[in-house]
Amino acid sequence: MKTPWEINDESFNRLLAWLDPDPEVAGKKYEDIRRKLIRIFVSRGSWEAEDLADQTIDRVSKKVPDLLADYVGDPSLYFFGVANRVFLEWRRKNSLPPPTPPPSGGSAEEKEREDQCLNRCMATLPQQQRRLLLDYYREEKQAKIDRRKALAVELVLTDNALKIKVFRLRATLQDCLFHCLAHS
Repeated sequence: MKTPWEINDESFNRLLAWLDPDPEVAGKKYEDIRRKLIRIFVSRGSWEAEDLADQTIDRVSKKVPDLLADYVGDPSLYFFGVANRVFLEWRRKNSLPPPTPPPSGGSAEEKEREDQCLNRCMATLPQQQRRLLLDYYREEKQAKIDRRKALAVELVLTDNALKIKVFRLRATLQDCLFHCLAHS
């Protein structure tokens, strides 16, 4: 089995040198590329955008010694090409439907077990994320809409960025809940 590639100081410095000979300019280019990669993955529907951006950077970093010899053009374009493959692999890997929880018969005992699992999973989230989820789903009708707008303003996020953040948190919570229900 292949060992995963891990970026080290030497390979990271080589990557920065490939981006630009001036370390300060290279650092800004690196940050800009990473930010764009994250945006690309989010726009394609990935809830693991930051991890995929890091995987892309790791893969490019591994290839830099070969690229130094014959790559011509804007290095950011190479990152975006690699990002496309990383995304396709991620999409293929995540195309399976999420695991389904065991069927609920609706008995008081099963509802109690579901509540315990939900509480256990909520407890695994950091307090700030728990509060965000609870605030996001609080209220009804117009009050819910107003509350979500206020949350976005409070967190200095666009409405869409808030939705994505909550979607990711909910996916994490849902995975935990499915696993808890399946094992209890």
